[in-house]
Amino acid sequence: MKHRLIITISIVIAAFSVAIPHATAAKVAQQLCGRVFLKSGETIATDDSTRIGTPNKKHGKMVIIENAFSHRAKDARFIEGAETDSVQLWSRTRTDRVRTLIYEPDYGWCWLLEKAPGLAVCVFSPKGYYLAGNGGMSAGNNAVMLVNKNGEIYQFEKTSKMADDTFRRQVASFVADDPQLQQEILGSRATRTVTLRMLGKYRPSR
Repeated sequence: MKHRLIITISIVIAAFSVAIPHATAAKVAQQLCGRVFLKSGETIATDDSTRIGTPNKKHGKMVIIENAFSHRAKDARFIEGAETDSVQLWSRTRTDRVRTLIYEPDYGWCWLLEKAPGLAVCVFSPKGYYLAGNGGMSAGNNAVMLVNKNGEIYQFEKTSKMADDTFRRQVASFVADDPQLQQEILGSRATRTVTLRMLGKYRPSR
């Protein structure tokens, strides 16, 4: 009986060690599948044994980890936020749910929600983000939403609140050359988050 128990425990430990990435020198929030798109034009993609270590600080570096599931795991490359165009991340169990991070120098790593010509809608969380096994992403406390309009950043807080007329008019002003979307925003009755995400429908001079 004792021998069987020892063998069973050994098998469980061995299986568990295969599934969990090993620790590396860099302190990262998570080790995930993904692609890093650099401003230089280079793309770094993970494979079966490589993972992207996401930063645990708002201005932290992305880490490319080789042999992530082995005792030979090592930090092969560190990437500054300013070097990146964007970073796509996903869980190995939900490759169809891709999340995108971009780097805003005045804030840090931001979760990109919507993108349209000259416009981007993001979440910024000083405490970072967590990507669950089902592909869902969540932000830490004190998160705010940002709108980048042609390089100018606008910050919005308390985004779970219902949008009022003043808020809707401010959001609609970002799309003055899309009258159809302007009217849709002004006539909406939704939270601030939903109202801001409507900017993803923006098509200039529609």
